[in-house]
Amino acid sequence: MKKHKEKVAKLSKTSKNSSKSPSSDIVKQNQKENKNQGLKIGAQPGHPKHEHKLFSQDEIHGLHEYSLAQCPECNRPVETDLFVLFKIDKSRGSKVLIEVLGKEFNGILGCDYFSAYRKYMKDFNVTIQFCIAHLIRDIKYLTSLPDKESKEYGEELLSSVRELFKVIHDKDKVPGQDFVDKLTYAKDKIMRTAMQEAPVFFR
Repeated sequence: MKKHKEKVAKLSKTSKNSSKSPSSDIVKQNQKENKNQGLKIGAQPGHPKHEHKLFSQDEIHGLHEYSLAQCPECNRPVETDLFVLFKIDKSRGSKVLIEVLGKEFNGILGCDYFSAYRKYMKDFNVTIQFCIAHLIRDIKYLTSLPDKESKEYGEELLSSVRELFKVIHDKDKVPGQDFVDKLTYAKDKIMRTAMQEAPVFFR
């Protein structure tokens, strides 16, 4: 019965109630359709191959580098500690993170739960801030589980997260240090609820 419940819970995960990507919902539907049709997953015999090919060398007519040394309005030098870097790569592995951020990255990496980020965190002791939207969806998933203990745990945890956001939204109404104290209290409550009140089989 326990294995059956776990299987049902796993199958009920979607991008709306967990950290799964929206594309996984589409894949899940296709798998169901293929199962009904008696077809295997993936390309079917006789179907033409579809792929995005890289540009050939003959199609590349030149490379252009654009840099801005100074503001075109005031002519002041462009100096900033904040910037955005877009990296397009054929791989989603952690090696791309190493190439871009290095092995001694000392900032805070904001990301989802994708395995490459977790490997990068583990291998190089990098500080990571996981996406709170993914966390909230995972907590909402707990509230959808069939057993009472897991459901109540999810609801209590979700309530603690709501309290945190209430503090954040009321920031302008609360003096500086009081806001910090309330924020710290809300954070500690989430951690306490998550770690100390979790059902035994979650620990």
